[in-house]
Amino acid sequence: MVAFILGILDILGGFSLFFARWDIFVNVCWFATIFILIKSLVFIKSFASIVDIVAVIISILAMTDVLYNWVTYIVVLWWLQKGIGSFL
Repeated sequence: MVAFILGILDILGGFSLFFARWDIFVNVCWFATIFILIKSLVFIKSFASIVDIVAVIISILAMTDVLYNWVTYIVVLWWLQKGIGSFL
């Protein structure tokens, strides 16, 4: 059950970061980014959590209009595939 909730959070983060490019769902993206950071710090010993921390940093840079390029789309794909993988 917890894996499903965390997977939904990853999917929410991926979609909201994608739409943050056009200033849609920016508040949802901040919410998801903060919770993904908390989740990553709780499970810090896994490789996926370390990648999530890097993805959170890239997400914050994208939401503050410092960096939104192809790297951000990699973060979106990372969070979407990780979220979908939690349902399998």
